[in-house]
Amino acid sequence: MSRAFTPPDSLSKEDRLAMANLRRDVWTSGFKGLFYGLSSGFVLHTTARFLDQYIDESTKKKIIGSSRQINFNRNTAFLSVLLGGAMGSFIGATVAGKNGVHNLHRVMEKGKTDTSTPYQQVINRAREEDLEAETRRTRRIARRLTIAKHLEEGNGLSDSHGGHWLAENDSDVK
Repeated sequence: MSRAFTPPDSLSKEDRLAMANLRRDVWTSGFKGLFYGLSSGFVLHTTARFLDQYIDESTKKKIIGSSRQINFNRNTAFLSVLLGGAMGSFIGATVAGKNGVHNLHRVMEKGKTDTSTPYQQVINRAREEDLEAETRRTRRIARRLTIAKHLEEGNGLSDSHGGHWLAENDSDVK
């Protein structure tokens, strides 16, 4: 299971409840938005198909901007419904999350402070030093391989002349 569903022990019951409530609100608002989006996509497609029958060609050209004809069939209906559902779900979940994020300020403040034990701090510091040493070693090996490759191919280390010197002809010097 994801770590998101198992909050750390440093959080109180109220903080865990606030996180669970916000998560539930985001999910329910997402599903409500999905329902409203699916419905509105169907209604908008049906309305556009109905209006398409009664509008003359010149007005259609002004609205659409070209002389292309839009065919209202089951493919465009399916597209309208799915686009409406996707947009509705996204907007519903996003709005619920942004409206409820103020309930998590206390939780986020607790996450800023380091609550690890001294032993955990030593272990974390050792891991960071090992990672840094390994990164330095990898960079050093890559740099040595690159320099060796450039020297073997006859290319210089500088790009100013591409590693090829122009030989001066004796005939040019007088």
